[in-house]
Amino acid sequence: MNTKIMRQSALLCIEMCGEAYRRRYVEKEDYRYNYLALCGSASHTGRHHNFEQKIISHTDVSVSDVTDVCRDYVIQAFSDGEVSPDKEHSGLSKPSLRSETIDRSVRLTSADYYHFQTQIQPIDTEINIEVDIPGCDFSIAGVIDLVDDKYWLRDYKTKKATPGQNVADGSEQLTFYDLLFQAYYKREPSMIAMDCIVDLKRGPKAITLQTGRTAQDHQAILLRMAAAARAIEAGVFVPCSQDHWKCSANYCEYYSDCKYVIG
Repeated sequence: MNTKIMRQSALLCIEMCGEAYRRRYVEKEDYRYNYLALCGSASHTGRHHNFEQKIISHTDVSVSDVTDVCRDYVIQAFSDGEVSPDKEHSGLSKPSLRSETIDRSVRLTSADYYHFQTQIQPIDTEINIEVDIPGCDFSIAGVIDLVDDKYWLRDYKTKKATPGQNVADGSEQLTFYDLLFQAYYKREPSMIAMDCIVDLKRGPKAITLQTGRTAQDHQAILLRMAAAARAIEAGVFVPCSQDHWKCSANYCEYYSDCKYVIG
């Protein structure tokens, strides 16, 4: 393996905001949760609890088992440190924000359980893959959410609004996962799928967006990774524009005390 490793999470972070990358990966500040990110992580943890055992058992645990794991994850996160609210819940006390986070996380996880978990037979889940790329002086690494028994590469997302097909087609994360999948399984996935639970006011909605990738997509992301590696080596960490969606209390854990935020 090469000594330099480019991880998918770090690549996406530095592409969106160099300052967020610097604080998380260079300064190694303690990870901060915000409300929306914590709900998504809790829901991921609940589904992983089910899918990990389902690989062997071919049977789902109960929905209460899954939601209990999800709820415990939120409680532990609030015990470990501060959780930043999104704009909608900015006036809540910590106990009220915790209750709201538990409620939303459990709601999303229950919907995922009935719409997706019970319908999918996994063969691998939360697969940590690291591979060398020919012609590159770094390795790439990341964690694939799920591969099912049809060799579908599946990624799970929780959303506030219904995503369009362009979200899946343009996802660099899915391109990265496809690279890792092909290196690990020595074949193309039968399908790349983004499984989404959308938290609408009338109740959660499930949607699956199917997409694909080409060799040109792979080449483009490898070039971007090489450029990101050069920026990191040079210590160049450009903050994102304040009108970027990332630069918000909803989506950035460093927003509240970022020196580049004005007003």
